Formats: sequence, C-alpha cells, structure tokens
Amino acid sequence: MLPKVSIIIPVYNGGDYLGEAIDSALNQTYQNCEVIVVNDGSTDDTEQVARSYGDRIRYLKKENGGVSSALNVGIKNMEGEYFSWLSHDDIYYPWKIECQIEMLMEGKDKHAPVYSSWNSLVMPEGTVEPALPDYRFSKEDYQNEILPVLFGLINGCTVLLHKSHFERVGLFDETLLTAQDYDMWFRIFRRRKAIYINSPLIKYRSHAAQGSITISEFSQNCQDIQLKMIKQITKEEIEVIFGGYYKFYFDMLRMADLNRWTQVMQQMLDEFGKTLEPAHKVPTRQEVVLYCAGRNGRRLKEELYFRGVDVEWFSDGNPALWNTKIDGVQVVSLNTLSKDTCIIVTKDNPEEVVSMLYEQGYKNVRTYDEMSMELHKSLPVKERVLDHYMRLQKSVSEELWNERI
Repeated sequence: MLPKVSIIIPVYNGGDYLGEAIDSALNQTYQNCEVIVVNDGSTDDTEQVARSYGDRIRYLKKENGGVSSALNVGIKNMEGEYFSWLSHDDIYYPWKIECQIEMLMEGKDKHAPVYSSWNSLVMPEGTVEPALPDYRFSKEDYQNEILPVLFGLINGCTVLLHKSHFERVGLFDETLLTAQDYDMWFRIFRRRKAIYINSPLIKYRSHAAQGSITISEFSQNCQDIQLKMIKQITKEEIEVIFGGYYKFYFDMLRMADLNRWTQVMQQMLDEFGKTLEPAHKVPTRQEVVLYCAGRNGRRLKEELYFRGVDVEWFSDGNPALWNTKIDGVQVVSLNTLSKDTCIIVTKDNPEEVVSMLYEQGYKNVRTYDEMSMELHKSLPVKERVLDHYMRLQKSVSEELWNERI
C-alpha cells in the first residue's frame, strides 16, 4: 500500500483564500492523503470556511502563536508517514503529491527530502508566471545538501518530508515569527541528498497581505537565520559544497547584496577580506561586447568585472542608444565590430539574435546563460570585489541600492 501523506494547512485570518487551498489539497490525484487545517486563532471567517468541508478534512483550532506553532500542532496530530505543507493562500497542482511519491518510490532513499520548482500567482491580476530558475546553478546544485537552502532556492510548500526528519532534528522553531522554514530546511537538508523536481508543482500566490511583506521582523529574521547557518557550516562542508572558502564568502556576499541584508553583507565583507587571494591569472580575452544593453547586460558587466574582465562596449539593435553610454560603457552598432569579437547576447530569449549574428559572420557568440554558469564556477578578483562592496557599504541610500544590478 502506498504511504499516507498529511497535507497540513496553517491559517491565520485567511478565509479569503483558504477554500482554494483546501480544494487543491482534496483534489490530489494521489488518493492516500489526509488534509489537516490548523486555525491559528483567526478572527475572520476562517472557521466557517474550514467547517464547511465537514469530515473531508481534519480541523484543529488553537490560540494565535504563529505559523511555526500551527505547523507543529499539525505535525503532532498527523497520521501520515509523509508531511506536506500548504499555505492557506497557495494552491497545489493536482499531481503534486503523486509526482513526489513516485520519485521517492523510484529511488533508494525513501526518506530523502523532495522539493520542486513553482509558479507564481500574481495578484490582483491573477496571472500565472513561472518562477525563473537561477541559471548560476545546475540540477546537481539544487540537490547539493544545504546549497539550495543558503541561496533561497526552496519554496516551503513544494517540500515533501518523511516524518522521521522531525524525530531527527525537532519541530519548527516557535520563537521565529517568519522564515522558520529555512531554519528547518537547514537542519533537515544538512548532509542529506535531496530530490529536486524541475517542474512546477504549486502556485505560490504573491499578494500585498503575505507575511513577507506585512511582518516587520521578516528581513531581520532572515538575516539572523542566514548568519546562524553560516556560523554552523564546517570547513569540510564548505570544501565539498563550494570548493573552498574564497568562493563561499563571495557567493554569500552576493546573496546578501541581492537581499539588502546589511548585517550579513558586513560579515561576509570581513571574512572575504581575510581570505587569501587564489593563485590564478585572469585569462586574456579578446574584446568583449555585450549585445542588448538591458538589465541582464548590466548584471553580466559586473560579473565580468569581478573576474578581471572589462567590457569594451555594449551593442544594441536600437539606433537611439548608439553613441550613448550605459554604466560608463559606450553603446555601438554591430557594424563597427570585428567578426572575431567575442559577443555575449544578454537577451532573455537569445535564439533569434544568436542566429542573426552567426548569419552575419560573427564567429564567437555566447549567450547570457552560458556565460553566467561559466563565471559562477570561476573565482573573482578580490580587490575588485572589495572595492565595489566597500563603496556600496559607505552609502546604503535607496538611490545607490537601486543603481546596483
């Protein structure tokens, strides 16, 4: 008999979306599921919505104590062998549980954590958009112990866990009002091989009332957890997962920059500054031109700069940009470039431009994704990194933050 899965839905004043979440849990193609709704002291119509489902769900009510406490009540009362979390404002695709159980049953480790990609349900428009993958990482990286935890690659409602993990590492930390999932994933994924499914299994609703926006402690909780994780990681783990301290501190620094975590950023600056510069030479390159002077182009310009490569020019199909400058780099037309020039196409969908460049005789054409993955595996030049981030730290005004890539 296939194992039972407990879908736990913690909810606080979520009557507006709760019905959709419950429906998606009840409509799973995998039949051996139980649905547990934990009302965390709601004062709206949450109870009426939940009770309208009768004995199709198990309904539990408690005093308000936060998401962690509601999840823990559900875990303590679950009858299933596996745990699956569903936020009251998110939606499972019908095949979510079946797909994950199939992957588990096909593998050797029936206790392996399982998670997947997801789609975003953008409110109030109601449009569905894919969560874009981070092209710096391979599929192997997504399954590489705590790497996906450190870089925020996990959506908690995509996760499926065997109940033995809670016996091994404990329950959710009830002192954390937010970001409690990453504290838990760090404990569970550490020194475990996860299963990653590169297909969206849930719709994550993005709206103005979600906790990451309304809870003032969210950013500080995230920073606290990130610093806690960094302090616990051993030298051996860093060597295995990142290949060394140098790359580890650089990657963590970029993560802190992206999220505006100034405390984590300062910690990583201090540690990165102590790290010995690797004994390597910056490879000599031909002229490098970035084609399409948009956000991707500016981002790649900085990535190349960190590796000691200066971009000669931007190029773009828009004549209005020619002879202007972007980030201090001149924009030129293709006609001015040698056919041997290294051209990196930074458009999101580069196929048409790449074909056009080859047809025009350009021999050295790369895409943004190809170059990003290659650069992520290489080491940056310490002096350039420190100079950039030290300048950024001296002025953390909103204007300067927005100017960064």
